[in-house]
Amino acid sequence: MACDEICGLFYAYQKLNPVPFSQIKASSIKKRFNEKAFAAKIDRTAITRGCEALGVDLDTHIANMVKFLGKMGE
Repeated sequence: MACDEICGLFYAYQKLNPVPFSQIKASSIKKRFNEKAFAAKIDRTAITRGCEALGVDLDTHIANMVKFLGKMGE
């Protein structure tokens, strides 16, 4: 769930800022994570719980997703 839901944030961010995933900054996603009006249907609680289950903090999870999604465009 942590990965699925956060991909929704990445998708919404990319729609507003059409850059490759590899150029998205983790800090930008983190900022948008805290904006409840941005991608309002994304379940941020599921992301937080998923991070806890994975044993990583949110910053690490976002950074890992940036690396993973960035490789998709290679």
